[in-house]
Amino acid sequence: MTIELEGPRFLSSADEENFFSCLHALPGFVSVRGYGTRLEVVVEGSDDLEKTQARVDALCRRWGTVIVPPE
Repeated sequence: MTIELEGPRFLSSADEENFFSCLHALPGFVSVRGYGTRLEVVVEGSDDLEKTQARVDALCRRWGTVIVPPE
């Protein structure tokens, strides 16, 4: 599953490190890549995609970002 996020906002370098640590801790995390103001997060093989989606939603709320709807 690929999830595209619109530019998170960081308050400090430690805040940015925490965000990426949380992404890497997602069940089934494979990779994250940046494109301009967007991030593409790839997760695979997670037994519970709903749980992974809920964790991504929580990250979005905390860092003031949104999931970009698929085109």
